[in-house]
Amino acid sequence: MLQAAAEAVARRAAEDGVARARPDDVIQQAQDAMWQPEYG
Repeated sequence: MLQAAAEAVARRAAEDGVARARPDDVIQQAQDAMWQPEYG
């Protein structure tokens, strides 16, 4: 759910011209920016 929201926000920012970056792959950008827990 959160990833879908992040993707929608990134796409809308790009469409509105307010995004600082315009990635080729919005989905990958959202995944890369999300914190992933690492248990050891």
